[in-house]
Amino acid sequence: MAVNALTNTYTPSGHFSLAELPVHTKARICSLADPTGKDLQKLLVFGLLPGRSVEILQRYPAIVVQVGRTTIALDEQVAAKVIVKV
Repeated sequence: MAVNALTNTYTPSGHFSLAELPVHTKARICSLADPTGKDLQKLLVFGLLPGRSVEILQRYPAIVVQVGRTTIALDEQVAAKVIVKV
């Protein structure tokens, strides 16, 4: 297990947060690490659900991801709460 520095939570080996991945990386969402109600609602509305595939399109100034046909810009703190497996 590793500690996610942005959320101060543990992630299993081989799992990363969206905030840690480089551009053009494809991954599958495994879980949402303790998001607040507002963050959880935003993630669910945009389809960032466990089991969905995601690709990192951009890292700066916001982390931009594609989930299906939807492109979403996330703050680093919110992206850090989405745990994925590459």
